[in-house]
Amino acid sequence: MTFSIKSICCALSLTALFLLGGQVQAAQSSSQPSEETVLEVKGKLDSFAKDYVSRANATIKPNRNHVAVKKVKGQYVASFREVDIDTMVTEIYPSQAPGCSYVGHIIYLEKEYESIGKTKKIAQQGEFKQKRARRIRELFRYNQGKWCY
Repeated sequence: MTFSIKSICCALSLTALFLLGGQVQAAQSSSQPSEETVLEVKGKLDSFAKDYVSRANATIKPNRNHVAVKKVKGQYVASFREVDIDTMVTEIYPSQAPGCSYVGHIIYLEKEYESIGKTKKIAQQGEFKQKRARRIRELFRYNQGKWCY
Protein backbone atom coordinates (compact mmCIF):
# COMPACT_ATOMS: atom_id res chain seq x y z
CA MET A 1 0.00 0.00 0.00
CA THR A 2 1.38 3.35 -0.92
CA PHE A 3 0.25 6.68 0.48
CA SER A 4 1.12 10.03 -0.90
CA ILE A 5 2.78 12.56 1.36
CA LYS A 6 -0.17 14.87 0.82
CA SER A 7 -2.71 12.35 2.14
CA ILE A 8 -0.51 11.49 5.15
CA CYS A 9 -0.14 15.19 6.06
CA CYS A 10 -3.88 15.70 5.70
CA ALA A 11 -4.61 12.70 7.94
CA LEU A 12 -2.12 13.88 10.59
CA SER A 13 -3.58 17.40 10.52
CA LEU A 14 -7.12 16.10 10.97
CA THR A 15 -6.04 13.79 13.81
CA ALA A 16 -4.26 16.63 15.62
CA LEU A 17 -7.23 18.93 15.15
CA PHE A 18 -9.60 16.28 16.46
CA LEU A 19 -7.45 15.57 19.53
CA LEU A 20 -6.86 19.23 20.35
CA GLY A 21 -10.55 20.02 19.87
CA GLY A 22 -11.47 17.32 22.38
CA GLN A 23 -8.99 18.70 24.92
CA VAL A 24 -10.33 22.23 24.54
CA GLN A 25 -13.90 20.99 24.95
CA ALA A 26 -12.93 19.00 28.07
CA ALA A 27 -11.23 22.05 29.57
CA GLN A 28 -14.28 24.21 28.88
CA SER A 29 -16.75 21.74 30.38
CA SER A 30 -14.73 21.31 33.57
CA SER A 31 -14.54 25.07 34.19
CA GLN A 32 -18.25 25.72 33.55
CA PRO A 33 -21.07 24.55 35.83
CA SER A 34 -22.95 21.50 34.59
CA GLU A 35 -25.72 22.13 32.09
CA GLU A 36 -29.31 21.60 33.14
CA THR A 37 -31.10 18.65 31.66
CA VAL A 38 -34.17 19.13 29.50
CA LEU A 39 -36.28 17.54 32.26
CA GLU A 40 -35.05 20.11 34.78
CA VAL A 41 -35.83 22.97 32.41
CA LYS A 42 -39.26 21.44 31.68
CA GLY A 43 -39.91 21.22 35.43
CA LYS A 44 -39.09 24.91 35.76
CA LEU A 45 -41.48 25.67 32.88
CA ASP A 46 -44.28 23.70 34.57
CA SER A 47 -43.77 25.60 37.83
CA PHE A 48 -43.59 28.94 35.99
CA ALA A 49 -46.76 28.06 34.04
CA LYS A 50 -48.81 27.24 37.16
CA ASP A 51 -47.88 30.57 38.70
CA TYR A 52 -48.50 32.45 35.43
CA VAL A 53 -51.94 30.92 34.82
CA SER A 54 -53.12 31.46 38.40
CA ARG A 55 -52.07 35.13 38.17
CA ALA A 56 -53.91 35.39 34.85
CA ASN A 57 -57.16 34.44 36.60
CA ALA A 58 -56.66 37.23 39.12
CA THR A 59 -55.98 39.90 36.47
CA ILE A 60 -58.40 38.93 33.69
CA LYS A 61 -61.39 41.27 33.33
CA PRO A 62 -64.29 40.67 33.68
CA ASN A 63 -63.67 37.87 36.17
CA ARG A 64 -65.75 35.90 38.65
CA ASN A 65 -65.38 38.66 41.28
CA HIS A 66 -66.04 41.53 38.84
CA VAL A 67 -68.85 40.41 36.54
CA ALA A 68 -69.74 42.56 33.52
CA VAL A 69 -73.44 43.20 32.93
CA LYS A 70 -75.08 44.52 29.76
CA LYS A 71 -78.66 44.83 28.59
CA VAL A 72 -79.52 42.79 25.51
CA LYS A 73 -83.03 42.75 24.01
CA GLY A 74 -84.72 43.70 27.27
CA GLN A 75 -82.80 41.21 29.44
CA TYR A 76 -79.62 41.56 31.47
CA VAL A 77 -76.64 39.40 30.56
CA ALA A 78 -73.91 39.00 33.17
CA SER A 79 -70.62 37.51 31.97
CA PHE A 80 -67.08 36.81 33.05
CA ARG A 81 -64.02 34.93 31.83
CA GLU A 82 -61.59 32.65 33.60
CA VAL A 83 -58.63 30.48 32.79
CA ASP A 84 -59.21 26.76 33.32
CA ILE A 85 -56.05 25.70 35.15
CA ASP A 86 -56.88 22.01 34.67
CA THR A 87 -56.50 22.37 30.87
CA MET A 88 -52.99 23.83 31.05
CA VAL A 89 -50.18 21.98 29.28
CA THR A 90 -46.62 22.99 28.49
CA GLU A 91 -44.29 22.26 25.58
CA ILE A 92 -40.55 22.88 25.37
CA TYR A 93 -38.32 23.23 22.30
CA PRO A 94 -34.59 23.87 21.90
CA SER A 95 -33.80 27.32 20.51
CA GLN A 96 -31.13 28.45 18.09
CA ALA A 97 -31.45 32.11 19.10
CA PRO A 98 -28.48 33.67 20.90
CA GLY A 99 -29.01 34.04 24.65
CA CYS A 100 -32.06 31.78 24.60
CA SER A 101 -31.48 28.06 25.07
CA TYR A 102 -35.15 26.99 25.02
CA VAL A 103 -38.57 28.29 24.09
CA GLY A 104 -41.71 27.06 25.76
CA HIS A 105 -45.42 27.15 25.10
CA ILE A 106 -48.05 27.42 27.79
CA ILE A 107 -51.40 26.27 26.41
CA TYR A 108 -54.70 26.60 28.26
CA LEU A 109 -58.42 27.27 27.78
CA GLU A 110 -59.97 30.62 28.58
CA LYS A 111 -63.67 30.05 29.23
CA GLU A 112 -66.50 32.58 29.13
CA TYR A 113 -69.59 32.19 31.31
CA GLU A 114 -72.97 33.94 31.09
CA SER A 115 -76.09 34.30 33.20
CA ILE A 116 -79.34 35.92 32.01
CA GLY A 117 -81.92 37.62 34.21
CA LYS A 118 -84.79 40.13 34.16
CA THR A 119 -82.81 42.50 36.39
CA LYS A 120 -79.13 43.27 36.76
CA LYS A 121 -79.06 41.73 40.25
CA ILE A 122 -80.76 38.51 39.12
CA ALA A 123 -78.30 38.17 36.23
CA GLN A 124 -75.31 38.69 38.55
CA GLN A 125 -76.57 36.13 41.06
CA GLY A 126 -77.90 33.62 38.55
CA GLU A 127 -76.50 30.30 37.45
CA PHE A 128 -73.58 30.92 35.08
CA LYS A 129 -73.22 28.58 32.13
CA GLN A 130 -70.22 28.24 29.88
CA LYS A 131 -70.92 29.89 26.53
CA ARG A 132 -67.60 29.54 24.75
CA ALA A 133 -63.96 28.66 25.22
CA ARG A 134 -60.85 29.58 23.33
CA ARG A 135 -57.46 27.90 23.34
CA ILE A 136 -54.61 30.24 24.24
CA ARG A 137 -50.99 29.44 23.31
CA GLU A 138 -48.35 31.73 24.76
CA LEU A 139 -44.64 31.72 23.93
CA PHE A 140 -41.89 32.17 26.54
CA ARG A 141 -38.09 31.99 26.45
CA TYR A 142 -35.59 30.39 28.79
CA ASN A 143 -32.66 32.69 29.46
CA GLN A 144 -29.90 32.44 32.09
CA GLY A 145 -31.63 29.71 34.09
CA LYS A 146 -35.15 31.15 34.22
CA TRP A 147 -38.28 31.51 32.12
CA CYS A 148 -39.06 35.04 30.84
CA TYR A 149 -42.16 36.72 29.44
